[in-house]
Amino acid sequence: MLERLFQKDEKLFFTFYDLFKITFFFLSCYLAYLIRFQEFNEFNKYLRFTIIFSFIYISIAYYFRKEFFFKLDILSTIKQDIQYLFISTIIIFLLLYLVKTSADYSRIWVSFFIFINILSIIPYKIIMNLVYIKLIKSNIFLKNVLIIGNYIDCKAIFKEFKNKHNYNFRAMSLLNKTKNEDFLPIQEIDLNAKIGDFLTHNKISQVWIVYNFNFDRDEIISLFQYIPIDIRTVIPKSINNDYFVDTFGNYNFYNTSLSPFFGIKYFFKILIDFTFSLVFLILSSPVILLSALLILLEDGRPIFFRQKRYGWDGNFINIYKIRTLRNHNGDFKQVVKNDERVLKIGKYLRKFSIDELPQLYNILKGDMSLVGPRPHPIDLDNEYAKKIRGFLQRLRCKPGLTGLAQVNGYRGPTQNEKLMQKRFELDLQYLKKWNIILDIKIILKTMLVFLFQKVD
Repeated sequence: MLERLFQKDEKLFFTFYDLFKITFFFLSCYLAYLIRFQEFNEFNKYLRFTIIFSFIYISIAYYFRKEFFFKLDILSTIKQDIQYLFISTIIIFLLLYLVKTSADYSRIWVSFFIFINILSIIPYKIIMNLVYIKLIKSNIFLKNVLIIGNYIDCKAIFKEFKNKHNYNFRAMSLLNKTKNEDFLPIQEIDLNAKIGDFLTHNKISQVWIVYNFNFDRDEIISLFQYIPIDIRTVIPKSINNDYFVDTFGNYNFYNTSLSPFFGIKYFFKILIDFTFSLVFLILSSPVILLSALLILLEDGRPIFFRQKRYGWDGNFINIYKIRTLRNHNGDFKQVVKNDERVLKIGKYLRKFSIDELPQLYNILKGDMSLVGPRPHPIDLDNEYAKKIRGFLQRLRCKPGLTGLAQVNGYRGPTQNEKLMQKRFELDLQYLKKWNIILDIKIILKTMLVFLFQKVD
C-alpha cells in the first residue's frame, strides 16, 4: 500500500529529500570546523548555527517548491538547491544581525560551510536519483491511470506525459473511433457495469476525465458513483485557467472525487496504525490465547477463520477473526440476536468485540487500518450496493477495525436498510473530514465503547 502515499504527487518524497539533506549540512559543519579550527571548544555554537540553518532551508524549500514530481535532471536541481542555500544563508545572517551575534561566527567557516554544501549537491542528487529509480521499478511511484476522452484528447495527454515516468497510462476512447495502431494503445471500452471489473483487474488507481464539450461528463461521473475510484477532471489551459488544484504541463487538474489518503498525512496514519496495532496485539495476546483455549474445549478446531472482504478500491482482502459460530454453518447468513449457531463462549467474545482482535494482524499486514469503514461480508456489500446509491464509495480507503459509525452506536449486525444508510452516511463523512486528529479521537472513543458499551 506504499504506492498510495504518492497517488496524487510526490510531495512526501520531497519531504524526505529535504530532511535527509540535513545530514549533509551537519557533515559540512563538521568538515568546515576541522578546516578552520584546531580545537572543538566552540563547536556547539556552530552546531546551533547548523540546526537553525537546516530549519530555514527546509522552510524555504517547502515554500518555493511548486512542482511535486521528482526530476532526474541534475542541472536544474543544482540551480534550485543553490538558490535555496543562498536564500537560507541571507535569512540566517539577517536574524543573527538583528540579535547582534553575526560577528561571533567565523567568515572562513561560513564560506567553507556553504562551499562544501554546494559540492555535496551533485553526489546527493545522484544518490537520490538511484533511490527514486529503485522506487519506480518497484512500482511504488507508478500511478495506473485510466484516461477517458476521445482519441485526439487521449493522444494529446500521452504526448504531454510521455517522458514522465511517474505515470502508467491506459486510455479509452469514447468518441471519434479513428484508429492509429502505430501510436497509442487506446482501447474502446464500453461504459457499463463491468467497468469496475476492468479497473480492478488492471489495478487502476485514478480515472482522468478529459474535459470535452462533445460528451456528457456528468453522465460518466454518475456511472462511477457505483465504483470506489479516484476521479480527476483534466482541462487544457487553453480552455480554462481559473482555480485549479494542480497543473502539469498544458493541463489543469480538478479533483472531482479524490481520496484524502495520500502524502505526509497518510504517512503518519500508517505510523499510527503500525505502532498502535503492534502494542494492542501484544497487550491483547493473553485474551486471544484464553479465548482460543475455551473455543477448543467447547467446539474443537479451527480457532480462527478468515473471510474475504472488500478492501481499498474494492480489491479483495482476507480478514481474520476468532471463530464464534459452530462448525459447518453452510452459506453466509448474518448473525442475529439469540442466534443458535453462536457458541456459548462466542456470545461473550461477540459482546465484548474480542472476536475482532485478530484483525490487528491485518493492520500490521497493511490490509486494514485502525480507523476506517468496517469491512462487511461481500454478499452484504453487494446487496446494499444495489439499494443505496454510491454505497461502494465507502471502499475508497482501507477498511478499519473501528470507525466513525461504530463510535456513534452503529456496531454489530445491520438488520435493515435504514440502519445501513446511516452507517454509510457516517462512513462518507469520515472520508470527507478525515485527518489524524479525527483518527485519534475515534481510537479514544472506541476504547471507552469497548469498556462500557457492549454489542447485543
